[in-house]
Amino acid sequence: MRKRIKVPGLVTIMALTLITTILWVGFEVVRIVISKPEPDVPPQVLESLNPTLDTLLLDKLEKRVYLNEDELNVFKPQPKPTPEPPTTEEQENTEVS
Repeated sequence: MRKRIKVPGLVTIMALTLITTILWVGFEVVRIVISKPEPDVPPQVLESLNPTLDTLLLDKLEKRVYLNEDELNVFKPQPKPTPEPPTTEEQENTEVS
């Protein structure tokens, strides 16, 4: 009968830690390779906004003229007629001449 050698508990924990570390590093490398790079943002977008309201601009907006539905219907665009494509007979006549 063969006698089994008992592995110390510390060796088992170290082996599991090594396997975990290798898997962790491998998954991180895959994540870095797969992930998209961060987009370049222009500095104008990153500037902070001014939180105060421009009251002069708001006054100008209130003074603007707004049109209701009836006034808007007056300005309907007129469609342009599109020329019809030439028929096959006309194309043959122009090619022969």
